Amino acid sequence: MGGAGSPAQMRRAEGINFNQNNHVVIQNDGTNGLPGPQMMKAVYDMARKGARDEIQAQMRDGGLFSGGGR
Repeated sequence: MGGAGSPAQMRRAEGINFNQNNHVVIQNDGTNGLPGPQMMKAVYDMARKGARDEIQAQMRDGGLFSGGGR
């Protein structure tokens, strides 16, 4: 892949940016003013799905996990 300092060796992951925005409406199901277990599970499931979707997107061609940038 070229000598030391060649463009192929100097490639970096610059310009890759991941921003996730979640809009959450909380309808508190706790009796003491604290979030209840149903709300906590909903937030957890939403974050887990977002992470899973991003990992799958990065495994596609050109993504961080695609193996093409090595």
